[in-house]
Amino acid sequence: MPRKVLPTDPERRQQINVPATPELRDKVIKAASKSGRSISREIEVRLDNSFARDEVIGLLLGGTANGRLLERIATIIRDAGHWRENDRSVERVVEDIAEAIRKDAQSHSATDERMSSPD
Repeated sequence: MPRKVLPTDPERRQQINVPATPELRDKVIKAASKSGRSISREIEVRLDNSFARDEVIGLLLGGTANGRLLERIATIIRDAGHWRENDRSVERVVEDIAEAIRKDAQSHSATDERMSSPD
């Protein structure tokens, strides 16, 4: 059974327990040491920054959906390795990017139809 959530004082920090791999924990410890912050404060700052980054990406790219699509395109390019080396590799990357855009458009079209149809 989930714990009961009580009203909190907005000025008081609330604890969030999150499991982490040893590698991630080491990264956080190093970053906290470098920034002069406590480990808890380092985690809080980085988590808060991730939300701010998402908002900025949404503003710059016209929405978070566009940001996710561009991340997908970047992944296609990264995973293709040395794709610029021959015409076939270039064609394959272009095809994969076009397919990602088509799928994105189809999923948005389906979502728009569901949202506009009466219940």
